[in-house]
Amino acid sequence: MNGETIPNLEEMKDILDIQGFALWDLSLLQWIALALLGLLILILAYLIYRRFFRKKNLPIPLSPLAQALQRLDSLKIPSIHQVKEVRVFYFELSECFRSFLEGEKKLEAKEATSEELKPLLEKSRFFNQEELKNCFEFLETADLAKFARWLPEKEALPKHYEFCRHMILQLANPEPKEKEET
Repeated sequence: MNGETIPNLEEMKDILDIQGFALWDLSLLQWIALALLGLLILILAYLIYRRFFRKKNLPIPLSPLAQALQRLDSLKIPSIHQVKEVRVFYFELSECFRSFLEGEKKLEAKEATSEELKPLLEKSRFFNQEELKNCFEFLETADLAKFARWLPEKEALPKHYEFCRHMILQLANPEPKEKEET
């Protein structure tokens, strides 16, 4: 050992009197920094929880009546009396009416042809004879406009639009109607 001697115990007394290192001897600034770090970790954990584990707020589905009225409000009666515009108008109007019948009255209307739908409407107690006649006229006109590219009279478009709106509002009433005998 290069000639150095080990100091004796009395010479090392000043070293032995030193207290042990205090682990939690922090200043106020260090405590504030630790608190902010803890708060940051909590905020980060909450954001992760919200992102991955919280249920998504799904929109409340509209009732069949509200859906039908919304679709009718967005439907425009064509100003130009051309086959394409009239055809699209009747596709949308008939789909709106059929969707309402299926959603509100549980009639298999969307997938049924007009000929298959007629007996279902006759058996239901939701229409009187006059309404059935108007409904069959509307379905026939819509089929001709959609599939045969037939142009109905220009006055028929607003008439059928108003008929659909009237029938949807009337059918939303839960009381079934008695059929009128003719």
